[in-house]
Amino acid sequence: MNAMLPESIRYARSYLFTPATDPRKFLKGIELGADVVVLDLEDSVALTNKINARKNLINFFSTKKPFITAVRINNIRTIEGLVDLQFLTALKFIPDIIFLPKINHAEEINIVRDLLKPHHRTQPAIMSIIESTKAVVNLIKIAKVSDGIIFGSLDFSVDCDLEPTWDSLRTVRTRMIIAAGNANIACIDTAYFDVNDKQGLIAECMKLRQLGFRAKAAIHTSQIETINQIFIPTDAEIKHATQVLNAYANEVGGIEVLDNQMIGPPFVLRARKILKRASFRKKNDYCL
Repeated sequence: MNAMLPESIRYARSYLFTPATDPRKFLKGIELGADVVVLDLEDSVALTNKINARKNLINFFSTKKPFITAVRINNIRTIEGLVDLQFLTALKFIPDIIFLPKINHAEEINIVRDLLKPHHRTQPAIMSIIESTKAVVNLIKIAKVSDGIIFGSLDFSVDCDLEPTWDSLRTVRTRMIIAAGNANIACIDTAYFDVNDKQGLIAECMKLRQLGFRAKAAIHTSQIETINQIFIPTDAEIKHATQVLNAYANEVGGIEVLDNQMIGPPFVLRARKILKRASFRKKNDYCL
């Protein structure tokens, strides 16, 4: 795990994935409010277009960008993934975040870090994509060496031969929240794939908030605003958190009463987390 992970990455809410075949979409995603836009070399790029996509990224990363940059490479257990790793070592400026798909073991992440370390003074954050039963079995170890974990629900569903519904995937999501909390890293949910179903996206995001998620992937710019609005503390939450801290300001341990509710140290810790996330509610705060 990168101990110096910028808070702008730690508190990002929306991750828009877009093909690296057209880097102009990166800037469009930033303009439309995505906290992180991920230039994809994997599933959204056909095999015949991989080379051109890498060439686009060489040009894109020839200068340092004033915002968070991210790339999803191919599975490192494949030839395309190995080519991607070699390509990353040759970039003038390394992306701020690298997404590693199909990760099964913690050792794979360590290998990537060891390969990149000699080539760049600044090391990228590593986000491991959880897409298999092996990854879930090894989740605690994977989380400990990652800077974040993100759910890949479709590949996981295929691996388990199950229907990708909220109920069927809830257990995995809960395990991811626990593993991320144990490692103190970001936990990002999978994309919502029906881009025309805004109400469905809203409903899923609200459930995710209750489960402990604070970020979600997006596959269309129309999803950004909804995700950003839901994964940020509400005015009511901010007000209550402030009241909790004010009520507890002069106490050293013990219990206080606020609006007929007993509050103690756990309430204070939660209030501090809420206010910390709220401090990043302005879009400009997500620039490095």
